[in-house]
Amino acid sequence: APLLVPPIDAPPATTSSASPKTGEVPVKQVKKEKKETLPKKPLPVRNIKVKLKVPSEAPTTISELERNWRELKAQPELLATYLKVFKVGTFKKLFKESISPDIIPQLLSVTATQLCDEASECHDPSSALRVMKGLTKSKSFSFTLMLLSDADKVNVGRTLDVLGQQRKHTADVAELRSQYNL
Repeated sequence: APLLVPPIDAPPATTSSASPKTGEVPVKQVKKEKKETLPKKPLPVRNIKVKLKVPSEAPTTISELERNWRELKAQPELLATYLKVFKVGTFKKLFKESISPDIIPQLLSVTATQLCDEASECHDPSSALRVMKGLTKSKSFSFTLMLLSDADKVNVGRTLDVLGQQRKHTADVAELRSQYNL
């Protein structure tokens, strides 16, 4: 049987919805409804303060410390409260290979401005001493010391000055001054 091929100028094959007279398929026209757009008003700015919960235990891994630090870093008084639960050995355990360069500057700042400042409600020189001692216990302390900025060194000096004013910390402060090369 010969194969029937429609001529090139013939209309395309029609479906059952095609008009028998013209062979054209009706096309539905969809009307686009125009929505009235009102001028956009700026949304009111709301200051929402979320009360963060400060962990009651020192972190056991560096990732836990970094996660908690990211959550609390916008509120130095909460970071100071968090640092109060740290022991000297916590830093040695956390900073086995390296000390996070993002954390150290803020840690030194919080220690100087919150834990050592008598005007701060987080004032706790004993915790500041633990932080300063703890940092010296990490394996990479000497490398970290080389990377301290001038602002970091000022914070270390300020912290040690405040701690040095208390007789019970005099020997510790003298040792820390030599470890921090001050």
